[in-house]
Amino acid sequence: MKLPLRSFAPFAFVLALAPVSASLVACSGATEQPHTSASAVTKAPLGETTHGAVHVVGAALGDVALRADQRAKLETILKDADARHASSSGPRKELVLAFADQVERGSIDRAALAPKIDAAKAGGQKVRPEDLAALDQVHAILDKEQRAAFVDALEDHIKDAWRGKRAHGGKEGHGGKDAPAGMWRMKQMAERLQLTDAQKDQIKEKMKAQHAAHEKGGGKGEHGKRGRHGGLRQAKQALESFKNDDFKAQSLGDALGGGADKGSAHLTRMIDVAEAVLPVLTPEQRKIAAEELRGFAARGDVPGER
Repeated sequence: MKLPLRSFAPFAFVLALAPVSASLVACSGATEQPHTSASAVTKAPLGETTHGAVHVVGAALGDVALRADQRAKLETILKDADARHASSSGPRKELVLAFADQVERGSIDRAALAPKIDAAKAGGQKVRPEDLAALDQVHAILDKEQRAAFVDALEDHIKDAWRGKRAHGGKEGHGGKDAPAGMWRMKQMAERLQLTDAQKDQIKEKMKAQHAAHEKGGGKGEHGKRGRHGGLRQAKQALESFKNDDFKAQSLGDALGGGADKGSAHLTRMIDVAEAVLPVLTPEQRKIAAEELRGFAARGDVPGER
């Protein structure tokens, strides 16, 4: 069964998480520097020790030909951003851990999770002003040609992550060249749980019913067909707008909403899936699933994301 997981919304999400450093604020009137022998440009990895969305941004910047001074500024910005997001990740980890405990018990208590979801959202919103400001700073550091190269590279890296290449050391995921990493993780989880054929059939039917419920009413809402297509258009427009000289990060935030909201929505969908699937699992299988979730929390990931 092919689940409705494909979307280009991560384009905008990753852009919204681009980092900023208070010590490296550039003026809005920064001018482009000519590429002379005194300012030779090279390509080299950036942000290799960072994590999550910051790492994706750094990988894309590493594919852009940069001057040494640009590279030094961007490297520091990426490291500062990684530290900032690590310091604000506590509430989200607590949420995933609480969710894991409920999965192991075999019963989802939405009321108990609600305040933790709110706290996780607040943690993301706390750093969001700096994240949006970062886009303006990165925009100012790069010249027009470099911005275009960055956008193209970022799209490629997001597609690679979406297809599961990073999870396979640069190779395609189990689902083929267009299969998202989430599909590979679901398959990996099924293998870890050692689901029986009967369990697989039950889960497939439950997921099919859940998908039908989301699509009911002509695709209304954020996760319906219209919502996904609208999000696709907005994300692609936001990504392309970074190439423009008059780009302003705040306009991206106004158009697409907060990354924290999207992360919260993702976790809400996970809870929906858990409620449908848990009755099918044995206690031992629930324990394995909970351990997997705790592993995600330890790494600072949102399970199934990217």
